[in-house]
Amino acid sequence: MDQKVEELINDCIHLQHEIGLLTPIVLFLSPSFHGEDMVKPKILNAGRLKIRNKLKQFDGVARVKTEHMLNVKQLENKLANLAELLEEEEFELGKYSSRLSKDHFHWLVSHKKEIKKHLRGIELK
Repeated sequence: MDQKVEELINDCIHLQHEIGLLTPIVLFLSPSFHGEDMVKPKILNAGRLKIRNKLKQFDGVARVKTEHMLNVKQLENKLANLAELLEEEEFELGKYSSRLSKDHFHWLVSHKKEIKKHLRGIELK
């Protein structure tokens, strides 16, 4: 089970990174969004290069939006799967401090609330 938790965490981290690259592109492609001046100073040159490369990777606007939506749905599914595994352990994350790498454990602890929100069949307010 520890390996499954680690795999899910890796998948979530990867999907969060991909969503982070695609979100500015989707926002800039939106006809109602005029936030370039707001976002532009906050994105470093390296970040702009990654975003530009990601935009070139996809052939069109529809493809970028579709990829973004798919990544969001995949992340939600991965978080739900992770929530189910952690629920079996009653969300006692301390058990994982020695079982996971320091980075994975830190990610797990810092995303605990978000993970709990994805428990299937339970609606949290």
